[in-house]
Amino acid sequence: MNSFIQALAQKAVELDPSFLTGRPTDIQQQQSWSRKIDIGDFSILAIGEQSHGTHEFFKARISLIRLLVKQQPVTKIGLEAPMAEVENLNTYLLSDSGDLKMILKSFQLYSYECEEFVDLVETVKIINAQHGKKISFFGFDFQSPYQVLNNLKRYGKNHELAQTVDALVSDYTQLNAYVSQHAISPDDFRSLDSLSQLVIKPLETNAKSSRIKDGFLEKNLIQYQQFLSLNDPEKNRADVQVMSQMRDSLMAQNVLREYSSGQKMILLAHNAHVQKTADAYSRTMGQFLLQAIGAMQYRCIGLTTSRGFFTAYNPQQQKITATNSVIPPHSDAFEFYFSKIAKPIFFLPTSGMTALNPDSGPDKYRLLPYGVPKNQFIRGNLLQAFDYIIHIENTTGNKSFYLH
Repeated sequence: MNSFIQALAQKAVELDPSFLTGRPTDIQQQQSWSRKIDIGDFSILAIGEQSHGTHEFFKARISLIRLLVKQQPVTKIGLEAPMAEVENLNTYLLSDSGDLKMILKSFQLYSYECEEFVDLVETVKIINAQHGKKISFFGFDFQSPYQVLNNLKRYGKNHELAQTVDALVSDYTQLNAYVSQHAISPDDFRSLDSLSQLVIKPLETNAKSSRIKDGFLEKNLIQYQQFLSLNDPEKNRADVQVMSQMRDSLMAQNVLREYSSGQKMILLAHNAHVQKTADAYSRTMGQFLLQAIGAMQYRCIGLTTSRGFFTAYNPQQQKITATNSVIPPHSDAFEFYFSKIAKPIFFLPTSGMTALNPDSGPDKYRLLPYGVPKNQFIRGNLLQAFDYIIHIENTTGNKSFYLH
């Protein structure tokens, strides 16, 4: 494998530690980032992460956003978060109203409730103010029913529809643990679906008969129908692979609804969603986007690490902790060889690298979804999965609000 390590070392561009501060201290540092990180042109650029709870991944994303918005006319940043809830984040971003921590709490995704994501939001706000930009966020996920039902309730023209929405919210609240695990029983789902149709059908009729198309109503109807589809036991069959592919295909559709020709957008999601190849579970959002707009328009960056810690819910301690170990890789994993080139932080364009990976070489890479998995590595080829990789040798857990 010496030739493989040498090829990596030659192509990997070492980055200055300032890249992990989230902001350059001077113009020279910013120019250094620009010289070393060449993404080229894109329409949609996805920036992944190996875990949802790594401090350095957030900081690297902030640095990339700062760099890219100076080079490209980026107008939107997509988040792996529920569409309806993210609209409230935009209200804070663009009009400076609302409580940011309470908005993030409504996502019901602890990975966003941390100091680093607050810093990312505030950075985008500063960019908008300083450079006259109007970058906004949008959500392309749909795993929460609460805010979307609250939004649909506004359109009810009678008291009965409002009561039905309240009944649905009450039922979902009681079943919240099952909702978050996509484990609603067939009987409970039939009851929820029957109530839901009493809300969806009249609002669909209103949307079609309206002289003025209401994009907000349409978006919320789509999100809620996607939520129902993902949780329908007849459709998901309690099969992780079926649910995974369904979710990724629908997330890709949501991204494409936000996309228009000539526009530039950045997506922030887990590596497993943005990569261009299938992961351990199914086809990915990245594959669907690649198929829809082509390799020259869709680009993706994978963020990887070899050792350290990450923040996640630890079932043994029954709480969120920042000291979950990033297990050092063995020789069958790509991260093992990333460590061998002795560059603590590097940027790696993967073009032309695939042929340098012999059959006897690494065939695994790290995947850290929500929680603390027993096995941190899955089979696959990182060089095929991403257009670029930013590797950070040592990482730490993010500063979750739930650690205090």
